[in-house]
Amino acid sequence: MRTEYRLTDEGELLDPRTTPPEVFAAARRRWIVELLPTDPGRWRSIQTDALRECGISTDAGMSLKHLADTVLGAHVPASMPDDVIAMRVAMPKLSDGVSPVKAPIVNIITQRDRAVTSSTDSGALKKLVERVRSLPPARRRGAFVVVRSLLSLSLEHATDVADRVTARTAELEDQVFSDVDDDDVTTDIYRLKRAIADGRRRLLPVINRLSLVTEVDDAELGEDAVAHLERIEAGFRRVADALDTDDRLLGDMLTAQMTLVQVQQNGDMRRISAYAALITVPTLIAGIYGMNFDHMPELHWLLGYPASLALMLVVVLLLRRAFRRSGWL
Repeated sequence: MRTEYRLTDEGELLDPRTTPPEVFAAARRRWIVELLPTDPGRWRSIQTDALRECGISTDAGMSLKHLADTVLGAHVPASMPDDVIAMRVAMPKLSDGVSPVKAPIVNIITQRDRAVTSSTDSGALKKLVERVRSLPPARRRGAFVVVRSLLSLSLEHATDVADRVTARTAELEDQVFSDVDDDDVTTDIYRLKRAIADGRRRLLPVINRLSLVTEVDDAELGEDAVAHLERIEAGFRRVADALDTDDRLLGDMLTAQMTLVQVQQNGDMRRISAYAALITVPTLIAGIYGMNFDHMPELHWLLGYPASLALMLVVVLLLRRAFRRSGWL
């Protein structure tokens, strides 16, 4: 489903459903919002048609199909037209703090006073339109306002993910160093590290291409807009640094958790060995006097039986005392 909006010179966002046709046609800045179907096989043709309808042009070395492939992730050309920005912007989400990051992708291509955004997620596109509409007219001039609004939304989502990861990391740190045994903590650490990897995988392409937005030679991209984009870029880098810090901390916690498990297992093995030694002594004595030799004078003593029991008890108590002093029991 395709919806076209227009932006006036005064920064007014025109909706074709509520704007007179002649007023809508007079606005020269065009913005097409394309809701892609679930079938990926149709994306390329739909994206290409949207670019053609919006009026985005390319040089002789690149076709609109190649430009569509750029944002769809199927093909990255060796060069791009200087006035074209093509990006895949993720809207990362992390619901419970441990699941893999879910990130609807919004594709955007801009050129001078033209912009095309597309996604399979209707909610992400709706939020983008609402964000652009909520801006004051003075900040809504030019098609690049769509790029800035999209990046701002992505940064908000990324910041929320980073905050949830940091909070969950603190919870896991308390669990690792608490006195309560939790067999699931190692699994939770691995799951959170996977969530961090998912988040970085989706954010790094945006960070790497952010500099292209500020380098576009466009008269409508004023100093305030450039400063805003630079703040957004700094925000993305802070999020990436926070995820890196949490990832390193989780790695340290995982090492500590495995060390604690090994220490606990070593303690268990020592206790098992100590108890085995305590059982071995009376078993040894009973085995000796259970031999069928003819000349064993202790077997005929009046106090032979209680003496053997007393010997077993004394040896076991001495061993137990020695094990407790050494920390084995």
